[in-house]
Amino acid sequence: MNSNKILKAFTALAFAGVLVSFYTYYTTQSLVAFPYIVGVLAPFGTVLLAVVLLLSLVARKPKWALINLVMMALMLGNYLVLPYYQARTANSRAGASSAQHGELAVVSINVEFGAGHPDQIAKQVKDHRADVLVVTEATQAHAQQLLPLIEAELPFHTELPRSDSGYETTIYARYPLLDTGLLNQYWGPYSGSFQIPFATLEHPQGKVRVMGVHVLPPMRARTVSLWQRDLMQIGQWAEKSPEVPALAAGDYNAAYVHRPYRQMLGSGHDALDQEGIWPRYTWPHKFPFTRIDHINLWGAQASEAGTFEVEGTDHLGVWAKIRF
Repeated sequence: MNSNKILKAFTALAFAGVLVSFYTYYTTQSLVAFPYIVGVLAPFGTVLLAVVLLLSLVARKPKWALINLVMMALMLGNYLVLPYYQARTANSRAGASSAQHGELAVVSINVEFGAGHPDQIAKQVKDHRADVLVVTEATQAHAQQLLPLIEAELPFHTELPRSDSGYETTIYARYPLLDTGLLNQYWGPYSGSFQIPFATLEHPQGKVRVMGVHVLPPMRARTVSLWQRDLMQIGQWAEKSPEVPALAAGDYNAAYVHRPYRQMLGSGHDALDQEGIWPRYTWPHKFPFTRIDHINLWGAQASEAGTFEVEGTDHLGVWAKIRF
């Protein structure tokens, strides 16, 4: 097989990947999991395009190089430049509309069914002087180890886990948590949903609505519908009281490539997006290629944000300093 045929085959494969990625990016209510799973693999599509571009240049095939360069530009524009621009715009809008009289530090971590080391989480709380900590896939045993390590800094919390199923989520806070509730009244291994608690934080400089997010991954037809439902309800919760800033931190099992996630964001933005045009990925913890863990803000502005590693879990944790 000559080089021309090889380049044609690789370019066709790359083009098919681009089409699937764009379908994933713009489809709203797919009833199957395939496009949502493929969507998070978009970074690998960009790498494939770069390889084909390099092969085209080595083979001195400028036409194929140009075709792959255009496809790379489309992919990078869709997955890097556009999200960055939209996040910057939302962050600037939040800063312009907010009096910014309050500051808040948030830390969030998925502990992978109670396996994340509690002492390392406590260190992150202290290092970032966290006012809010969200722990997803929390278990009763894990909470019993974590609470004594952080209760001096974060004495308030939503209901602690009552089982070791890993389906529960806890919000810990420096200040009182009022108006607590659950987004899903039915959750657990049998209902198929994760617990999603919310509360109003009585910060000395003003109230802030807080949610601890854990959404099912869209891996099967049934979980796709639950995933879409939870994302929609999170967006409705965030937008229903625009006069009070809101933050929803946790494991969304969704990335910016998923349109239901972008629709949920509405006027909000991810705190991590303001850090730079190259995205900060959170999963898996070694060689991460997608961001499914977020600290999303409505009516607030991120001043700093980043990720951190905790042994025992496959997720990177996320943190942010917020002005509201």
